[in-house]
Amino acid sequence: TGDCAGVLAVSLPSLGKIIGSHCTVPAQVGVKEAQHRFEYAFRSMVKSMATPSNPLVLFLDDLQWADAYSLHLITNLVTDKEIKNFLFISCLRDDEVNNSHPLGAK
Repeated sequence: TGDCAGVLAVSLPSLGKIIGSHCTVPAQVGVKEAQHRFEYAFRSMVKSMATPSNPLVLFLDDLQWADAYSLHLITNLVTDKEIKNFLFISCLRDDEVNNSHPLGAK
């Protein structure tokens, strides 16, 4: 929808150039609300892009450098049972990940 596209276009300016200026500019909200809104919009985008005829593959290299929120967003994507036709592949340098690292504890 226009609301979700607007949320994504604010966070991903290059996407705004692709989808145009018809997006609804999101209202200002608090940090937590903005994160939830972005997560919903991002999941909605992935759901709409990943179809049986056009599956979506997301590959991220050097995952050991991802921040906590990015790891949270990735976890939400890969555990969302409503997202079909989506494959997530990642690489990390295991010599840079120890037990105190968010990826080392798993």
